[in-house]
Amino acid sequence: MNGLRPMFDDENKNTTTLGSEPGVRTLRGLKAAAVIAALVVFGAADANAQPFLQQTGVWIDATKSGNPANGFNEGAKSTPSFVDLDGDGDYDMVWGFDAAGASDGLVYYKNTGDDDTPTFVRQTGAWNNTTKTGDPFSGVVAATANSNPIFVDLDSDGDQDLVLGNNDEVAYYRNDGNATSPNFVTPGVNPFSGVDFATTGRRVFAPAYADFDDDGDYDFAIGVDDGYVWYAKNTGTTASPAFTLYQNGVAWEDVGKTGNPFKAYNDFVDATKASAVVDDILETHPCVFDYDGDGDYDLLAGAVNGQIWYFRNSGDADTPTPFTQMLGASNPFDGVDVGASAAPVYADLDDDADLDIFIGRAAGDALYYRNEAAMTLALDPVAPPLHESTLDGAVINLVAHNGRWTDGFLDPANFTLNNAPIGAAVASVTYVDPQLAQLTIDYSAGADFDADYTNFRVTADAIEVQKNVDVQSAQRTIQANNDAES
Repeated sequence: MNGLRPMFDDENKNTTTLGSEPGVRTLRGLKAAAVIAALVVFGAADANAQPFLQQTGVWIDATKSGNPANGFNEGAKSTPSFVDLDGDGDYDMVWGFDAAGASDGLVYYKNTGDDDTPTFVRQTGAWNNTTKTGDPFSGVVAATANSNPIFVDLDSDGDQDLVLGNNDEVAYYRNDGNATSPNFVTPGVNPFSGVDFATTGRRVFAPAYADFDDDGDYDFAIGVDDGYVWYAKNTGTTASPAFTLYQNGVAWEDVGKTGNPFKAYNDFVDATKASAVVDDILETHPCVFDYDGDGDYDLLAGAVNGQIWYFRNSGDADTPTPFTQMLGASNPFDGVDVGASAAPVYADLDDDADLDIFIGRAAGDALYYRNEAAMTLALDPVAPPLHESTLDGAVINLVAHNGRWTDGFLDPANFTLNNAPIGAAVASVTYVDPQLAQLTIDYSAGADFDADYTNFRVTADAIEVQKNVDVQSAQRTIQANNDAES
C-alpha cells in the first residue's frame, strides 16, 4: 500500500483511517506513524486464529474490559464510527442510526477520557469551538434515514470530512474548520454527484474507503440494500476527487484498474440468493482492512441476517482481486450472529496497537469485540546477514506487531538473546517509535564458532511491552566464519 489506509488513520483517528491515511501526527496512545501503519493490519499471524473476544457490561478502565458503548441506543440500525473530531488524541464516537427521516440520524459522543480509557458523553446543542462541546452536525446535516457515517480527509486539507451514506445517496459534508475545531458545511459540489444513485433503484448506501488501486487517492466500497458491494473509483485527485461507479456485475481489469474488485463477493451474493432465503444477504455493510497483514485490503461484510463474512484479498496492493471467501475458523467472526443488520467497524479503543471491532445492529446498540491477538516481534538486521565476523556492533530492528513498547525508555537488561553464541550480549536497546526498537549486539568478548546458530531469537520482557507478557521474536540465523556470506 502506498501510505493510504482504510478506516482508521492518525490524522483521522477514525473509522476510516486513523492516521496518514491514514495523515500522521503524534498522538497520545496511537503515538506515531508506525503505530498507525500497524493499526490497519489486524495481524492474525495464524490464519485460523480467532482473536476477537466479545466484551459485555460497563467499561472497566483497569482491565480494559467491558463495552465502552454499553447501554447506548439511539434507534434502530446503529452504525457507530470513530474519529478524533476535537483533536485531543483520543477517539470520539459518531453514532449513526435509522432516524426514518425525522432527524439527521447522527449523535456525537465526545470522549472525555483518553486514548486507552474511553468515556463517551453524549453531546447536544450547537458546537462550541472554545469548549469543544456540543453537536457539530446540528443544523447542518439534512434529515435522512439509515445514516451510515464515515470520516475521511477527502479534500486533503488536514481535517476530517463526513461522508454519509443514507437511503438516497452518498452525501458529503466538507469540514471547513480544522483538525481540532470542526465546521461541517454542505459544499457546492458533492464529489459523488457524478454517481446518480437515484437511478440505480437501490437504497441504504453504506460506504467504506481505501486506496484500492494504489494510486494515492481514496476509492470507496459501497454496500447497498440488495446485498452487493459497489466500487466507486476515484478518477479525480487527492484534493479534488471525482468518482466512477462500478456496480456488481463488472469484473476487475488489472491493466486499467477498472471494474469492480468485489465481484467475487457479489457472485457469492448471487449464489446465496439462489439457494437460501433472499433476505439473509441484504443490506451489506463493508469494512475494509488488511486483516492478514499481507499488504492489501481484505473485506468484512456485515449482512441483514446478523452474520459477518470475511473475504481475503489474494491479490496485492494495486490488484485487489481475487477475493476468496474464508470459511469456518478462517473467518474471525465465524459463528457470530448479532441478530440483524450487522454493521462492523474498527477502532483501537484500548490503545494496545491492534484493532478491535464494533458491530452496530438492528436492535440499536453496538457490540464490542476486543482484539486478543498476541503481540509478535519481527527481527530484521539493519545490515544482513548476521555473521560472526560482524556480530560485534550488529544492529537489529525489533518490529512489534499487534502491540507496542510500554514507553520510550527500553532497558537492555530486559532483553535476552536466545540461542546466541557464547559471549554475545545486549549492548543497548534504542526506542525509535512505539513499534520499533533497535538492539545492538556486543560480541567483543565472543569466541570463534564453527557452526551456524540457526535459531537465534530475542526475548523482550513483559515489562517492556504494552500487553504485559514476554514476547519472543521470530528466528534468524547467525552465520559462522567458515560459511560463505550471502
